[in-house]
Amino acid sequence: MSTIILNRWPIQIVNLKEWINENENDTFIILPEQFKDAFLEHGYKNLITTKSYNDDQEIFTILCSLNKDKAINRIVALDETDIKRAGFYREYFNIPGQKAFSASVYRDKLLMKSIVQENGIPTAPFKSVKTKDDILDFYKRYNTSLILKPTDGMGSMGVVTIESEEDINKISIKEESIIEVFVDYKNMYTVDGIVINNEVVFSTVTRYRDGTLNYFYGNDAHVVELVDPCENIFSRIVELNKKIVEVLPSCDLPFSFHTELFHTTEDKLLFCETASRTGGGRMVEMFKQSHGLDIDEAIVKLQMDILTPEDMHFSEIPDKLTAVYLLPKQEGILDEIPVSIPFDWVAEYLPRAKKGEVISEIKHSADTLASFVLTGENYDCLWNNINELTKYLKENVKFIKQYELI
Repeated sequence: MSTIILNRWPIQIVNLKEWINENENDTFIILPEQFKDAFLEHGYKNLITTKSYNDDQEIFTILCSLNKDKAINRIVALDETDIKRAGFYREYFNIPGQKAFSASVYRDKLLMKSIVQENGIPTAPFKSVKTKDDILDFYKRYNTSLILKPTDGMGSMGVVTIESEEDINKISIKEESIIEVFVDYKNMYTVDGIVINNEVVFSTVTRYRDGTLNYFYGNDAHVVELVDPCENIFSRIVELNKKIVEVLPSCDLPFSFHTELFHTTEDKLLFCETASRTGGGRMVEMFKQSHGLDIDEAIVKLQMDILTPEDMHFSEIPDKLTAVYLLPKQEGILDEIPVSIPFDWVAEYLPRAKKGEVISEIKHSADTLASFVLTGENYDCLWNNINELTKYLKENVKFIKQYELI
């Protein structure tokens, strides 16, 4: 019997060797060809590289070949873009784990919103659209700002804000999308955690603080802060998320979730979307620092029967408050960026660009220059640290606009 791990991430993000023993577990890791050398340098052996990792057929051919030699009994997928196809592969090989329908629901925003709404969970008005006329009809019905997005998008890619009929005329719609009423929200929250036997056994709540930090050149840093369980909003969010998990398709193996909710100016909670994976943008490290639990590591071990639910330990109340700080990219030439950060309350610093690199475009909301995981003993301490880091980065990260070189 063998286990397959689909991994599109470089070793700096996911060092699977710290979690598994390749030989003892007959585990094979399928990954993009460009990451092979780095994984080999770290002692990995059972690596299978792909010419095109996004090619479902290439992955399927690899799996069929492996299955002939050692029957596959587990397929592990952590990334958003691997969830759906892993569900279809499990269906084909008839092995445990999240199957095709469940994976599709957790990826397809239209499908998940429909199920959630039908079960009485509040959502903003939405509709499937295929043409500009569909969008125009929806706009005339509600006469307010709208959000148009792909049904299976991620990281704000392909999201369009509509304020007028003129905006609709500019849209090029090529496939079915979802249109929804823009929510006038006070805050946006996420719930991340683990489901075992279709019961939520661990939850942690975070709050987006985009736009609160005026960074240089007119751009803002993006901050995701842990919500203290003492806050009144915490229990409300956790309970609503449990209802969401209950109404969505079940799964016969443990899985993680990442749910986004609006907290409106009228003090209501509205469902935005959910996914059967942990939040990105280094939130997994954030939770590890606060609760002593690496959700991705736990899910891999639980699905591979390396870890039992009884042996999974974590702090229900965070040991300290944490935040993820995402530094946005700027167009131009990166002239200065720190090699390291001189603050002991920065638990992790991952630069994603090097001095001299030319940055011509920003692709999506997660396309950042660097990420940081910060800690603080309490709310005030955490935000003092966030503000100090902002000041430090303003002084030590510099760009040269290309026109300045002319």
